[in-house]
Amino acid sequence: MNPIISFVSQLIGLLTIVSQFLILAIFYLLMARDQKRLTWISKYGLGAALVVALSSIFGSHFYSDIAGFPPCELCWLQRLTMYVLVIVLSLAVWRKSVRLINSILPLLGFGVVVAAYQSLLQYNVISGSICDILNTAVSCSKRYVFEFGYITIPLMSLTAFVLMFLFVYLSKSGGKSHN
Repeated sequence: MNPIISFVSQLIGLLTIVSQFLILAIFYLLMARDQKRLTWISKYGLGAALVVALSSIFGSHFYSDIAGFPPCELCWLQRLTMYVLVIVLSLAVWRKSVRLINSILPLLGFGVVVAAYQSLLQYNVISGSICDILNTAVSCSKRYVFEFGYITIPLMSLTAFVLMFLFVYLSKSGGKSHN
């Protein structure tokens, strides 16, 4: 693999690990009902989700446009969802509106489902996919990246969607943990 592609893949892999730890930390704060920190996260949640979405788009374009990894049908679904999220999150941040969250959460849920499904395909937990059914040129189960022994491109996407979901959910709830 090209050294630049390898370096960027490792960097994105590290960012994925940091994001996964952040997800765990947010779950811990929710379980501990740490209102002070949850309220702080909720205050900046929409902006943080926008940063994650923009980073995801740059990452996906790096892999397709620079590394030359062709996106499959499931990758396109995730990418298109991310484009829409960037637009809606930008509007929500710009207008300082949490009302748009009701349209953001279903998009994030869709992204989580598609990314989780593709991750399961790439880890060989399930077999067969929409790419097989449609007989597309690019396989949804082909791994182009496998950093740190477990991070694939769909897992990067899944991590981003889950992290954004938590940020947006906390923005909607105002940081209040629920029973």
